[in-house]
Amino acid sequence: MLDAASIIIQYHFFLAFALAVAGLAGAGFRELAKRKLLPGFFRTLEYLIIAALVIVYVFANV
Repeated sequence: MLDAASIIIQYHFFLAFALAVAGLAGAGFRELAKRKLLPGFFRTLEYLIIAALVIVYVFANV
């Protein structure tokens, strides 16, 4: 049954999963940028990439 508490818990699990995936993607981009396979922009700390993704997620209601 989907009650309000269940939906809120599922939302937070999804958000935590999205943040973990964003962190791994940021780390991967950073490593590829070190090897000169991506532009230097991707050397940005993954925390900044996560912050940008969270802001887009919250305000764009993705």
